[in-house]
Amino acid sequence: MTPDDPEKTWVPADWVDEITPPPRATPDAWIVLAADGAPMLAGCHDGPLGDRTPEGGEDTTSFGNPRLLRDGDVVVFMFTRNWGTAVLTVNQDGTWSVDREMPPEATSVWIPGDHETVDGDVAALVENCSLQHEIGDHEIEYFEWSDGDPFVFDAANRRFVAQQPGTP
Repeated sequence: MTPDDPEKTWVPADWVDEITPPPRATPDAWIVLAADGAPMLAGCHDGPLGDRTPEGGEDTTSFGNPRLLRDGDVVVFMFTRNWGTAVLTVNQDGTWSVDREMPPEATSVWIPGDHETVDGDVAALVENCSLQHEIGDHEIEYFEWSDGDPFVFDAANRRFVAQQPGTP
């Protein structure tokens, strides 16, 4: 893939949250095996059983935990594409500029590593993060998230198949 056409990586839509697990190359990469060999949808963390640690009474019985896959199960996956970085320059008078415009395909922008800064465009990022008061250069990153695509689990072949539009 090129910077003009970045690679799609995938995450189960149910795992997309403020802090999302690292995307994987394909929906099939989320298939792991239980100890008895049964296929499972991987949890938010690596490994077939996950390694989610409860913090402050967090309910770990559902969100992010692996689950068994049965033939015909539908899992919605979202793809993401990283459209690269830019430098946001904030001037003394509060005006700002970027050295590279947000690509039209990008749906979000953030300050890398700070999930609290995710916004829909650069102007909103500057305003919502009060960056107009942060004089200087800031690295920002553009990325895209899809709305979600349903995939059907094919147990015989242990893979996900894209569901055709209009099918149940």
